[in-house]
Amino acid sequence: RGGGWAGSEVYRRQRLVWAGRDRYLLTTQRSDLTDHDGVYATDQTYGKTQLLITGEDARALLSRGLPLDIDEGQFAIGEVQHSHINHIGVSVIRNADVSGQPQFEVWVMRGFAKSLTEFLVHSAETLR
Repeated sequence: RGGGWAGSEVYRRQRLVWAGRDRYLLTTQRSDLTDHDGVYATDQTYGKTQLLITGEDARALLSRGLPLDIDEGQFAIGEVQHSHINHIGVSVIRNADVSGQPQFEVWVMRGFAKSLTEFLVHSAETLR
């Protein structure tokens, strides 16, 4: 893709996710990837934790700690943004809606997953 592409694309159950300038993460079941023609493969299998946030309060929950505009129309389906929630670095992917409700995928370094989850659970308890 072009230099300005910042998204997530699914192809044959594999997903290519933008991770920064000239950097992508490939989620795949394949274990036979090798370096080739300036493309380098590094196994990150247990490096990140993926959290799925969905439902009518998904945007409100994420907005408690995420300094991005994730309102409808501002964060396109398939788009990836890198930011932080409660001072913890995250990658946020806007997935397709599920049953008419927004869905976001939050990727966090494995060592910070517990702290982020605790923050989100506490924030969810205060939503209503």
